[in-house]
Amino acid sequence: MRIDMKRLARDENGRALSLILLLLGCGGLILTPLLSLMSTGLTSGTIYERKMRELYAADAGVELGAWTVLYEGRTSVDDFESNSCDVTVYIQEIPWDDISQDTKDAFGLLEGDRVYFIEATATSAEGGSTVLECHFVITYTSPCEEEGYEDYSGSGNIEGGKVVVEKGDTVTGNILGGASVWNEGGFTCEGNIEGGSTVNIVGDAVFSGEGNVIEESRLFVFGDCTINANIQTGAVIYVSGNLSLSGDIQDEAIVYVGGNLDMDGSIQSCSEPSVVGVGGDLDVGGSIECDVYVDGTVTLGGSWSCGAQQLPFEDFPSNIRSDPDKLNNLQCPLALKSPSIVALGIV
Repeated sequence: MRIDMKRLARDENGRALSLILLLLGCGGLILTPLLSLMSTGLTSGTIYERKMRELYAADAGVELGAWTVLYEGRTSVDDFESNSCDVTVYIQEIPWDDISQDTKDAFGLLEGDRVYFIEATATSAEGGSTVLECHFVITYTSPCEEEGYEDYSGSGNIEGGKVVVEKGDTVTGNILGGASVWNEGGFTCEGNIEGGSTVNIVGDAVFSGEGNVIEESRLFVFGDCTINANIQTGAVIYVSGNLSLSGDIQDEAIVYVGGNLDMDGSIQSCSEPSVVGVGGDLDVGGSIECDVYVDGTVTLGGSWSCGAQQLPFEDFPSNIRSDPDKLNNLQCPLALKSPSIVALGIV
């Protein structure tokens, strides 16, 4: 019996090695798929991180586009970098007639509302890209009727007080005496704005005839504007679209145009300079005597004088944008002061 036990013990020599070899073999079989799984997980994590960076960057582009439309009146944004991504923003205003009646009814759109499309594309260094699209409408609400505003009689001057000029109507005289005027587009005035008056227009406006804006008066147009005379000393002009001016911009005026400014006269502001910002191109028939903040090109029929030069549009003084005595002095609240944005689906 003793001999048999020794023989059995001798027969177990090397079995641990066999077990180790077996485990190594099994490990070798599962190592490749395990490494592949880990690699896939790392790759997936990298892709999710990249897409997240792209998404946040594109979202920043949409928000910047909306801010630019609302507070600068422009529909162009320079390319920029965010979250290690290159961001391109495209903005287009949707013409009112191109919006279906079903969409207008579904979202309660009223004529005079401004509908925009923003597309922001964020491209990462790895070559991937994410696109965000947004349709939104800026609605302009006026509490004027609740604040004692009266209807324009349809002829003659507006002398002081708070007055609503109906859409498409013409003021046949002057707006003077510190009047506050509200209009919802299609506005025409044959006289001057003077005497510290304020005119708020949600839409396009034409100042025909004499048409000067003078004596510390303020004009806010959320559309395109034509002025067939001068912007005189101390006037404040805000136009979200394009401005066509037949005359001059004179001393200490503040002119802010979101689109193009095309003027026949000069910017006459050598001793008491004006502040002029143009989000598009500036075409001046005469001379320029003060610094101008222009995003596009400057075409000049006359000459630069008094050391005037073109400066970047984004450097337009921020204190003028926010100063309650300058651009934001709205006696009747408008979009520049408290915009209302309603997200749209498909327009």
